Amino acid sequence: MTADAAHKDDGPSPGPSVRTWAALGACFLASSVLLALAEWMAARGDARWHYYVFWIGYALAVGPAAWHMLRRQTPGAVRGALVVALGIWSLAPLLLRTGNHPLLFDEFSHFRMLQDLVRTGHPVSRVGLLQIGANFPGVELVTSALYHLSGLTLWIAALVVAAAAHVALLTGIYVLVKDAASSSRAGALAALVYSLNPSWLIFDAQFSYETLAIPMLVWVLVFALRGARQRADATGARNRAVLIGVAAVLMAGLVVTHSVTSAVCALALTGIAIVATLQRRGILRSEVVTSTSIAWGVAAWAVVITILRFVNIGHPLVQYLGPTFHVSQQLRQLLSLFGIGKGLPLHAAFASSSAPGFEIVCAYAMLPVLGIAFIWASWGLLGARGRISPLVYVAFVLSLLFFVSVPLDSAATYSEAVHRSWAFSFIGFAVLLGVAGGLALDGHLAINVRRRVLWPPALRLRRPMRPAIVACAAVVAIGSASLGSSTAYRFGGKVAPQTDPLYVGTQTAMVASWFARHATPSDVVFANRFVIRPIAIASRGHIIQPGGTESHLILTISISYDELFAYRHDRVSYIVYDRRTGKVGNVRPWFWYVSNDSQLPRDARGQHAFTYRLGCLDWVHAVFATTDYQVLRVDQGALERDLDLGHTGLDKRCQAAVFHG
Repeated sequence: MTADAAHKDDGPSPGPSVRTWAALGACFLASSVLLALAEWMAARGDARWHYYVFWIGYALAVGPAAWHMLRRQTPGAVRGALVVALGIWSLAPLLLRTGNHPLLFDEFSHFRMLQDLVRTGHPVSRVGLLQIGANFPGVELVTSALYHLSGLTLWIAALVVAAAAHVALLTGIYVLVKDAASSSRAGALAALVYSLNPSWLIFDAQFSYETLAIPMLVWVLVFALRGARQRADATGARNRAVLIGVAAVLMAGLVVTHSVTSAVCALALTGIAIVATLQRRGILRSEVVTSTSIAWGVAAWAVVITILRFVNIGHPLVQYLGPTFHVSQQLRQLLSLFGIGKGLPLHAAFASSSAPGFEIVCAYAMLPVLGIAFIWASWGLLGARGRISPLVYVAFVLSLLFFVSVPLDSAATYSEAVHRSWAFSFIGFAVLLGVAGGLALDGHLAINVRRRVLWPPALRLRRPMRPAIVACAAVVAIGSASLGSSTAYRFGGKVAPQTDPLYVGTQTAMVASWFARHATPSDVVFANRFVIRPIAIASRGHIIQPGGTESHLILTISISYDELFAYRHDRVSYIVYDRRTGKVGNVRPWFWYVSNDSQLPRDARGQHAFTYRLGCLDWVHAVFATTDYQVLRVDQGALERDLDLGHTGLDKRCQAAVFHG
């Protein structure tokens, strides 16, 4: 199918009436009210009913929109408008939680880098919150430009960029599949499928580099494929040059926005070029005309600039991406699930989840549902392979990787990388199911086994199949939300220590406010990964945390010479200590002292650990405290003297008095 073919369902037809548009608008509005109500209920401690309110609100918006998007009579322009409306509505679940400040881990990291960019004018800064983020400042550069041009506050500018990118991603999926299938109906179906991506409602809507990078990938594919399919006349040549130029510029921006996304884009373009070559040579039967020279040219550009960027960054990128691409270890993990060899320790799915039973059931059920849909679409398109775009073959591989990745989610080491990969796999599902579904809706998809017709189904089966398909879509939507984000990410609640993102509250705000007034750009602040984030965006101090790129040793309060040297090496100015350590649920004690420390009496490893260690050091002094936190100033001069004398600065008489007291 060619992009410039007339879209068979886009002919003149009356659009929805004013009454229909009013009803759709009322559904979106009522849905948003219900989502807000669900958040309000959750924040006030409701244990169950907010889930039901949320899903009623979800269905109230998505159901009517999907019905109109997939109706044969709906004009293409209306479908496009509904895709944009659905993208805008899908911002509500996160925006209702975020408010006028960052909330999620990546948002704090990127917002601090944005603040540094605006203050210094330089896009690369060293912030110990995100190991490799400063090497990919694309989202910060775009947001900084909007901030300077618009007069918006910095955080509102960040929200605008994230929101625009989020909507552009769904719109890009619609356009990509509309072009590939020559059908706006197929494009609308693809957009609906992608909106079921587990990362869609929360992770892909936050202020983060992936939020901008993934829509850039999709639009690179859109412009590259359009350029490769343009006519050869003079007008077509001019259009082709513009399209390829836009794709090249977007690709250049992508390589400075996100590492993995740029690599995936380069591989996808290479795959498209390979398939186009096989089609041109007749190895793969095809009626689709794709310029192999253009396809290879764009792919070569993407591969070269991606490699050059990776080489330019060098070792830090290898360290960061190493676990993600440790293929031999991942293969061992997969084999261990079948009893062959030994892999990494497994963790139980939903072991500590507070999600209701129906969400957990849907999370498990979505896997066979997606598997059946994948087999149906692949089998159906196999018979129509002469009329499909090279993009569909790449989509098949991306979809297949989803099923390969799921077993790796059983190891905590890989779970984050696996979850992030699903944003790419669902591009594959969207293309595959969008193209196959479009053909099926138009009656052009056939699946036969010998003389038996499996698709299209018999007339008597078609009516009961419709609610079954709707039920399957609901299972995937509910299961994806439960699988993609923890309850704490989806809904508010009481402030909880060391729980993302429920740790933000009055006391963390008080600590951050103190640092905003007292810390200077030359100060180095050390704290755990939870309280360090509001400090990072409230002050200009340098930020480090255990295991960060600049903290070569995990700084524990089981004082030893090596750990003191780490304090001196990083020139730590302030230590923020969580006084609940060892006393309250999730505040893990290993962060500040080790359980096998022979110098630490057993009884002192709990509530006395703070005073036993920090209270008896002569090189730290308390300067600020709340009920849960204590800010300590490090006296570098005293620390240097202690090191020169060969001891830690712990006063043994003080320790004995504290412990025995």
